[in-house]
Amino acid sequence: VLLFVADDYGHNDVGYNQNTKTVFNLEGELTTPPDQVIKTPNIDRLAKEGVTLQNYYVQPLCSPTRGTILSGRYPSHTGVGPKVIPADAPYGLPLDETTIAQVMKHAGYRTAAIGKWHLGFCEKEYTPTFRGFESFLGYLNGAEDYYRHNFTFDGFEGYDLRDSPVVDSTDVLPPTARRFIGTYSAYVFTERTIDVVKHHAEAHPSTPLFTYLTFQSVHFPLEVPPEYELPYHRITNASRRTYAGMVSAMDEAVGNIVKGYEDA
Repeated sequence: VLLFVADDYGHNDVGYNQNTKTVFNLEGELTTPPDQVIKTPNIDRLAKEGVTLQNYYVQPLCSPTRGTILSGRYPSHTGVGPKVIPADAPYGLPLDETTIAQVMKHAGYRTAAIGKWHLGFCEKEYTPTFRGFESFLGYLNGAEDYYRHNFTFDGFEGYDLRDSPVVDSTDVLPPTARRFIGTYSAYVFTERTIDVVKHHAEAHPSTPLFTYLTFQSVHFPLEVPPEYELPYHRITNASRRTYAGMVSAMDEAVGNIVKGYEDA
């Protein structure tokens, strides 16, 4: 089971939703100029081959959405929301909440978390490898530089990217991983996700795997390798052009990961 989570991704910026009839565009009106459509062929493929749920909604912000996904409970029950968990918060997703990772692990799955956490880290017990995940590569805060992986808050700045071995690292806080400085986060998370499924196929071929992949994309800051912006040169708004490139980079990552799973 592979669960993708995109961050701050607009409904109309998914390829199959653009200029088509949806629950938010009942007449199928032109919402995006044809020469500025953001192409997401890999995400579109998953939608075409699966089921799209058009009347199910996430929460409007990072932490409440993640708390709901992992616990299956509304923010009013978990206390995570309506706002995000700030870096200096003395709380997180309550420790008495059962996460989907814990349920899957109890059912016999190996578990891995990759990407953005943003559910608290005031104590190590709030972090992924203490909440049912056997390994974690990612960052604990809500936003950071896509290349430097540093986070700035209230005048302070620090490196926020941690990496545990692919093998079972339950109840161990992963150390910081500075070898990724300069590498775009979508590349980092894609490579790890493929490594996880390859290792699993070799080491645990008869055991199911649950991977929770939460992309940094397309949350601010707006950053992407320049080559992804080139197909969108007709978009005159610089921020929109970079954002479109970020979507394409994320879609490419989805395609590479799906292929990695198919090949494993």
